[in-house]
Amino acid sequence: MRILFLESHPMWIHGLPNGFMDAGHEVKISGPLDGLDIPNLISEFRPDLIITMGWGPENSTIGKQKKIYESTINVNIPHVYWATEDPTSTEIFTVPYISRAHPDFVFTICRDRVDYYRSLGIPSEHLDFGYHPKVHSPVEFDPQYYSPVSIVANGYPRKLSYFPNHFRHQSMKNLIKPLIENNIQINFYGNHWDNMGPLLGVEIPKEWIRGYIDYTIANKIYSSSDIIIGLQNLPTQLTQRTYEVLGSGGFLLTNSTPEVLRLFKSGRELITSSSPEETIELVNYFLQHTKEREKIQKYGIETVNKHSYKARAQYMLEVLEKSGIFNKRKSTYSLRIERKVYQQGNFEIYNIKNGDTFYQISKEFGVTIDQLKHLNDLTSDIIETGLPLKIRLAENKVNKYDYYTICHGESLGKISKEFGISVEELIKENELTSDFIYAGQLLKIDKKYIKSKKLPSVLLSKGLKDDKMISLTFDAGDSAENTEAILDVLKKHNIQTTMFLTGAWVEKFPHFAKRIVSDGHEIANHSYSHPDLTKYSKNEILSELTRTSSCIEKVLGIKGSPLFRPPFGYWNKILLEAAGQIDIPFTIYWSIDTLDWQEPTADTIFSRIFSKLTGNDIVLAHLNGKPTAAAMDLVIPELKKQGYQLVKVSEML
Repeated sequence: MRILFLESHPMWIHGLPNGFMDAGHEVKISGPLDGLDIPNLISEFRPDLIITMGWGPENSTIGKQKKIYESTINVNIPHVYWATEDPTSTEIFTVPYISRAHPDFVFTICRDRVDYYRSLGIPSEHLDFGYHPKVHSPVEFDPQYYSPVSIVANGYPRKLSYFPNHFRHQSMKNLIKPLIENNIQINFYGNHWDNMGPLLGVEIPKEWIRGYIDYTIANKIYSSSDIIIGLQNLPTQLTQRTYEVLGSGGFLLTNSTPEVLRLFKSGRELITSSSPEETIELVNYFLQHTKEREKIQKYGIETVNKHSYKARAQYMLEVLEKSGIFNKRKSTYSLRIERKVYQQGNFEIYNIKNGDTFYQISKEFGVTIDQLKHLNDLTSDIIETGLPLKIRLAENKVNKYDYYTICHGESLGKISKEFGISVEELIKENELTSDFIYAGQLLKIDKKYIKSKKLPSVLLSKGLKDDKMISLTFDAGDSAENTEAILDVLKKHNIQTTMFLTGAWVEKFPHFAKRIVSDGHEIANHSYSHPDLTKYSKNEILSELTRTSSCIEKVLGIKGSPLFRPPFGYWNKILLEAAGQIDIPFTIYWSIDTLDWQEPTADTIFSRIFSKLTGNDIVLAHLNGKPTAAAMDLVIPELKKQGYQLVKVSEML
């Protein structure tokens, strides 16, 4: 049988294609599709089967997907796709690809997705990863690649930031983080590990990062290092590197998952860990017991042999023969890509699918491109597949009112004249018992009276919702000696909140500012130089605010959240008008002050917060408070225990 692979990526062309060749079939690999005449290639090679796979350079763009479709749809040759990114990317890539390239049969590495594809009318079956001994077999020890512990994998900092609950986070927490914290050297081979510190919660020493390694020589690392770490992406399926490390004779330490334990025996063919403590114990033990390692490596090679790509190729053909695909016409299913939103916090969210554009999303949801960019702090027209894009405030959060902050010297009569609304209506709408008002009080004003009037920014000391929420906010103005410890505690408890940063601080500490963004926190404006803005003119205030916004965008590549906290908490009407003039709708005060700058004990801060807690509170702390990290380590678990949602300020509005 002649089999044509429309592929060029090393990870794929050295695996399954070699398996088909081992099984006695003639194989041709297309190489890059740019400029390639696929119909001519098909005419000359006369394949019996055409295979595409994964998510890579030869199928990631709409242009190439259409080219594959147009080249295969009119020939009576089955086109099979192997979905190797399931289940994480089923909705954002696999389904869009299938809808455009229209394969006749889909194999997937995820068993749970088989029935899903069949429900769409797509013939489907499960096909696991494997390994091929041509590129993954034991080789002689090479001191160039020796390390007590090594890992060959990419970091994926951006993709993992889109999927905060992905199992890979747990994999890294259990297998990588404890070794770094205990200074047990790991050689990191692969891309983007230098950007993984924020996700790991600990920085990787630069000298441990080796960078990209050619796929075909990875077995030298597996054969030369004492221990190889293999991260699992899901508890229900195995990564391809699991098989490759074992096939290369590597001593594999991986996560203790049901699928690993179903196929391999821990302690005999590989070793598994369920916790950071167990990882440290296993690594320390096996680094000292060479003969036991060698025994496990031997059994690992013997056991993995049945998972070769030759066996996978034979299984694939058996399934296809049984399905009758070689005797049928092309499949006739029809897919429609639906763009669905889901609610997260205050917002309707849409996960970007392969091929999406701002124009399409804007048209689909009736939101302008500029609104989408502003809401998501985006400056580029390019949007990454998988990005959770905020579309709009959730409908049930939108009401008929805008808010107005009463300033010093104002009365209901004055506000009534300004907006053309009667005093009686103001009293009724705001459920006031008299016309007595005070500075800082919020008034609800029906939007029909606002019209095109530019409102001042609204001063808030608490959230606007009725939910049991709290936001632990942090100001940064000058120094940063304690910032890392505070960020570590927030990371430890998986808390993302709002950080009010001065422009000068961002410029002085760009590495911390970048970590704040990477950790998923919300960045907001705290002026540029931290002056008392109530002593400034409106133009001077505008200069401070716009300079900070420009600084944040220049250093961090984002616009930041349209929120502002005035230095020292000092405010007046001119300040609110200036903020409103540049589209900062909310100026954020606080309902609970930790006074951490006075350096009280952590217990004192704990008591101060819980003695004043009433719900929807905004807590003020500082990114350089000496007791702040220890205090937050006490406060956060107790807040969770009491049922509070710990959120960003924007999620309370």
